[in-house]
Amino acid sequence: MQAASVPGRIFHAGAKSFNDVQTYRRAVGDRVAMPQLQAYAADRIRAAALREDGTIDPGRLASWRRSHADALRAFPALDRKLADAAKASEAMAEVATTRKLALDDAQKGVVGRIMGLDDPQDVVRTIGGIFSRQDSAAQMQRPVQALGDDPQAREGLRKAIVDFVAMRFIGNTEAATSGLGTIKSDGYQTFFKQNTNALRMAGFSSDELDTMARIAQDLQQTNRSIASVKLPGGSNTAQDTFAIRQTDAPQTIMAKLVATTAATGTGATLVFGPVVGLPVAASTAIIGAFRRAGIAKIDDSVKDAMLNPARARLLLMKATPGNVKLLGTTLPQMLRRSALASGVAINQDRETDQQSP
Repeated sequence: MQAASVPGRIFHAGAKSFNDVQTYRRAVGDRVAMPQLQAYAADRIRAAALREDGTIDPGRLASWRRSHADALRAFPALDRKLADAAKASEAMAEVATTRKLALDDAQKGVVGRIMGLDDPQDVVRTIGGIFSRQDSAAQMQRPVQALGDDPQAREGLRKAIVDFVAMRFIGNTEAATSGLGTIKSDGYQTFFKQNTNALRMAGFSSDELDTMARIAQDLQQTNRSIASVKLPGGSNTAQDTFAIRQTDAPQTIMAKLVATTAATGTGATLVFGPVVGLPVAASTAIIGAFRRAGIAKIDDSVKDAMLNPARARLLLMKATPGNVKLLGTTLPQMLRRSALASGVAINQDRETDQQSP
């Protein structure tokens, strides 16, 4: 039996699924079995109950739970999270985030093995250290040559660099309560000027480097806008929500996402629900698309944009009704294609679950 087919043969709508799940758990251990089977269950819920607008249909969710009641007995904690549509959406998002983090660490781990490093964060620090050298381009050539043509290793290198950039230039001091660090604009711009050749050596295109500069500029303007409407001594929630909605400063869709986390007290987390200044349906689709792709925080969405200029261009559009509607339709499609291509998502079509033989 191929590994990819295992979840569908075990977690199914048949009466024997509970026993099948328990047998598999004993055979491979919960460390392997539980994440794999819960991820498969989340994908099947998505296929069975997700509406076109990105929300969960309560009736279809309840029907799916009834048909898989035997299998869900093996996952009481997961089953409790599926008690209603809102909890189900959050449970699916948590699974997606766990899988994305695992994929990111695995890709950086490929780089680490070649460099003799075990911890993904050590990979970030070591790769970042290259940029402190005057001969950063020559130094970057060494790991690039060692990685060869391995696409996972190349992507791991790019993600390590973006993590380093975010940590160094978008870190430490938070702007108001947005959860995003203030942009160290001068240092950020100097970094890219001095390290253009090294970044190109690592696989970043001119389009991606231009995108990173635009993102930094947008975040800097947004943070200034948030700071300008903070109310001294106030609750900085309802008042700020109104102020940020009224200001003309946060003009891009990305700015609206950042402003919402500042105004609603959610910190850096992308919470299911409306976005300040955006239509409810579109904002629900946008946030839902991010969360289902494992992008749970504002800084995750920023790093994703740095790595994906096409998605960045959508987020950096002016927040007009037409542009917001376009993003609400296009972003879920783009993120789903990306997830399928990277192996983050499993079998997201609406085919019927396999019955256990």
